[in-house]
Amino acid sequence: MYIGPNEKIQLDQEATYAEGGAATVQLAGVSLSIEPQVEAEQVVDRRGDAMPAHQAIIKRRWSEGQIEGLLAYDTANLLLDSMFGLDASSPHAYIADLDQSVAPASICLYYGQAGLIYKAAGCLPSTWEISGSSNEAVKHSWKFFGQPVVDGASLAALSDPAPVFAMGHHCSLYLDPIASAAGTTLLTDLGFSFKAIINGGRKPIWHLSNQAPDTYRHGRWGGSLMLSIEATTAMLSYLGDILDATVNPLGLAARIRMTDGSKIFDLDFAGQAIKPPKLMSYADEIVTVDFELMPVYSAQAAFLSCWKASLTLP
Repeated sequence: MYIGPNEKIQLDQEATYAEGGAATVQLAGVSLSIEPQVEAEQVVDRRGDAMPAHQAIIKRRWSEGQIEGLLAYDTANLLLDSMFGLDASSPHAYIADLDQSVAPASICLYYGQAGLIYKAAGCLPSTWEISGSSNEAVKHSWKFFGQPVVDGASLAALSDPAPVFAMGHHCSLYLDPIASAAGTTLLTDLGFSFKAIINGGRKPIWHLSNQAPDTYRHGRWGGSLMLSIEATTAMLSYLGDILDATVNPLGLAARIRMTDGSKIFDLDFAGQAIKPPKLMSYADEIVTVDFELMPVYSAQAAFLSCWKASLTLP
């Protein structure tokens, strides 16, 4: 009998795209959904009868899905590697590189329990959403595409993990003009929530002789950052700058720092306020300024991108 609570989620960081190596990491605090994708077509022809079809063809196969749940410091490097490219040593450093020349590290996923285990190799993120708010755990959603799902795989004999999860009380927000270095001005006791959506613009590719994706293409970096911050004089000044802009939208450099004291995860973002925020927003009856920022290239010497990240693990 298949019993849901007995499921495990394991993965391997692939050295070569879609190689499908044995699992080396077991995840905790998350759920996994994998949706097999099959593009098929019925052959409609003339056979002297009124049947809808006599045959069908399968044109291409792949998978899509998402990992979602709590963000653990211990395995965040694997997801960062899959989005920005491999950095194997701590402190891990990442950047949305200008020409997408750094190959992302794909992941092979295993899901199920003894007797029925599914495997999806060559998984890469289409988007990665990270969100946090006061008094809550930091959550994330890693949406991916990958090779066709196969059954009959095997789970590895791995120890139960003991992850450290990022929490709202681990988080700090920094906000500065885009010409300044990200992480300069700490908003002490002002931030309420954030939601970062990182988009690498990648898509699977099929060439002749391949029914499954044989590679992937890079695209344009994208995403957004939403911040909810208490309406202090300084934050209302930013709001005024957004409303007064007549030539270029206001540009800001933001840093979200998560740390439990020994592990540090920094996510840096350069963006513009393309849409003005609401004039009066509230969080628990406190007036807030809610920024919705779109990514833009920062020419600041320490940035030179729109997304950066670093992860320090002891």
